[in-house]
Amino acid sequence: SRYYQVKEMRIVDTSEDPSMAIEGDERLILVTCYPFDALTQGGPLRYLVIADPEPVALAVSGAGLLGSERFSL
Repeated sequence: SRYYQVKEMRIVDTSEDPSMAIEGDERLILVTCYPFDALTQGGPLRYLVIADPEPVALAVSGAGLLGSERFSL
């Protein structure tokens, strides 16, 4: 397993910034449409959750992390 910690959540407009990931980046970026209750699909807004991989020692010990901010893949 690899552990990640959420570092940022944001809303982006894909019509202004179509790039959301950088090749070779080890971050995990979860993307979904926004607003969540939109009546039509395919709008330009996206909700991003960006998580950084944890160092192995920190992931094993779990030191200083809240359960809601930490997850593994």
